[in-house]
Amino acid sequence: MAKRVNNLELPSELRSQLEGYNGSLIKKLNRLGEETAKRIERRTKQTAPRRTKRYVKAITSGLKEKRPFGNTYAWYVEPPHYRLTHLLAHGHALRGGGRTRADSFLADACAAELPGFETGAERAVKETKSND
Repeated sequence: MAKRVNNLELPSELRSQLEGYNGSLIKKLNRLGEETAKRIERRTKQTAPRRTKRYVKAITSGLKEKRPFGNTYAWYVEPPHYRLTHLLAHGHALRGGGRTRADSFLADACAAELPGFETGAERAVKETKSND
């Protein structure tokens, strides 16, 4: 049922309605972003090269930046093993000549999980619109 508002109350009522919508949507997107980062972390831990276990143990994800309009979650490798990620994902020159093959474990994990994030974000926007 629509709420009746006079002209003087309109700006404050609009602000409160938009803040409620915005807050609800941000909570859903933050949760979705954190879950997606965790799924990418699990998938890369399963498929990463295992020459040594130290690299796989250093793979993690978490909150990178907390913002009022949506947090940023990231997949990363803890120091000092983070340097190895670029070499594994893109290949590198060998000491005796030649190159190693690139291992697409990270690109494959992102390609598998990001479409789910996109559809989840679209669903969150639609659900938030229909609830308000």
